[in-house]
Amino acid sequence: MTANQIDGLERPPPDFPAGLILIFAALGSLIAAAHHPAIEAREHDELLARIPETGFTNRFVHGALILCGVALLFAFCRFARRQGIERTPVLLGLIFFALGTLAMIAAALIDGFFVPQIGASYLRATGATADAGFSLLQFCSIAIQLFTKSSLIATSSATLLWSISFVRPGRNTLWAALVGVLVALLQLYILAYGGSPITAHTVVFVVAPQMVWNIIVGLLLISGDL
Repeated sequence: MTANQIDGLERPPPDFPAGLILIFAALGSLIAAAHHPAIEAREHDELLARIPETGFTNRFVHGALILCGVALLFAFCRFARRQGIERTPVLLGLIFFALGTLAMIAAALIDGFFVPQIGASYLRATGATADAGFSLLQFCSIAIQLFTKSSLIATSSATLLWSISFVRPGRNTLWAALVGVLVALLQLYILAYGGSPITAHTVVFVVAPQMVWNIIVGLLLISGDL
């Protein structure tokens, strides 16, 4: 048996680029989410006034999240090819992750770019015009929650499917599969029974388990175990 074989199966060579991208993109996503600006206001006018104050930070944070999301999708495409994209769990996982990435980008665009622009546009508005601006912000808030939760559901489904695909003879990845299943079930439980919208204060705790699993996969790609 050669060094590139495990129990008679060919062991793929390490994929350093994909592994490093997964690790750094996951860390970047966590850091960006941790710096998500939080705006607290009691009145409509105060809210419209405070949104432009965080406009630059909002754009930077959500721009970083979009870049990290695209990087993760690229790395997981390489991962899926290595795992055998013709296998049903691998292909379905990639489809779910791509859908989750698109939903995340939609949420980031609205939260990071549409909302600051609306706040700036209606900053000095009064009366019915200001009410219209606040209605737009409420619509954006609903859309952000919808896209964010859809993204988490899709990526959790991808994690679950990929973790199931790890269970193969000759692969020392059972522990990673167990972690992935736990991460997916934890996120789905939080979304189903959390009972409150995802906010700037809670988003890190929601996405952190997923990013930890991404880092684990990145390390396994670098070691050649996946």
